[in-house]
Amino acid sequence: MKRNLLIIISSGVMLILFSGCQRYLPELKTKPVIAVSGQIVMAQNEDVPAITSAKEEIFSVSYKISGRNVLIECFVPDVSFRNNDERKLQLGKIAVWIDGKKLEEVRSAAFMLKNLSLGNHRIKLELLKLTNESYGADREFLVSISK
Repeated sequence: MKRNLLIIISSGVMLILFSGCQRYLPELKTKPVIAVSGQIVMAQNEDVPAITSAKEEIFSVSYKISGRNVLIECFVPDVSFRNNDERKLQLGKIAVWIDGKKLEEVRSAAFMLKNLSLGNHRIKLELLKLTNESYGADREFLVSISK
């Protein structure tokens, strides 16, 4: 009886703790990329967002290489990738290009490119409206996949 009560109480506490983290946006601990006037620059400072001009929306991209996989995290404050977003933001998606070939379109701010071949790859991310019209923001960066 006491054991069941303890399980119920601990389950309730865990539910309360984890339900509070639904809107938590973790701080990125990966390499930011800065794209200025079409040039690709690898940022050394983790706090620098990727901004191409003052008129464009901020579209920052961070990535982390793990083996042959690349975890990509995008931050676009005025665009949502979910249809049911309560903030009533503009809806969008990201077109992913690898070495000049379109790989896929994703509807998520964070995603993983899996099983890339060994060598250097140029990754381009283009922010699109759901109608496939460009928002005019894209980012390119280079990754090196090694053994």
